[in-house]
Amino acid sequence: SLSELLNYQIIGEKTYGKGIVQTEITLSSSQTVKLTTCKWLTPEDNYINEKGITPHYEVTDASLLDFDFEKIEEPLEYDDVDAKVIYLQKALKLLNYKVDRTDGYFSKKTATCLKQFEKDHGLTMNGKLSNTDAVILFSEVGHYYNNEAHDSVLSKMKELVSHV
Repeated sequence: SLSELLNYQIIGEKTYGKGIVQTEITLSSSQTVKLTTCKWLTPEDNYINEKGITPHYEVTDASLLDFDFEKIEEPLEYDDVDAKVIYLQKALKLLNYKVDRTDGYFSKKTATCLKQFEKDHGLTMNGKLSNTDAVILFSEVGHYYNNEAHDSVLSKMKELVSHV
């Protein structure tokens, strides 16, 4: 790692610790065998498997862009419960709409906040999460995260550099 080679400081979250390489071989019987063929070592021969790499400065940078969002076939609305509603609620909250919960239950307050979002973006204002609403919401979340002011890792790096 650059930390070991050049004494760089690591900013972020602890890594998972995948320190092996596996190769799949398909046998003539169509069965598959996984063989561990390599192990990953740092330049100083540290084996990180199941340990990970711990940063010098822990900064959580959870992103709603990592959320697995599928196409919405039927609009979601008041009283529905769905993982997509969790995304809706967390995204609205991130964008400063005053949602009352982030547990996936489509509350009246969630519908009210969605209506305001729809109004703000020239969408059909019905408080139902359609696929069009979701695409625009996802785009707005992307714009949010592309703003340097919302990048916690970049902020920490600037803070550290300013003290040098």
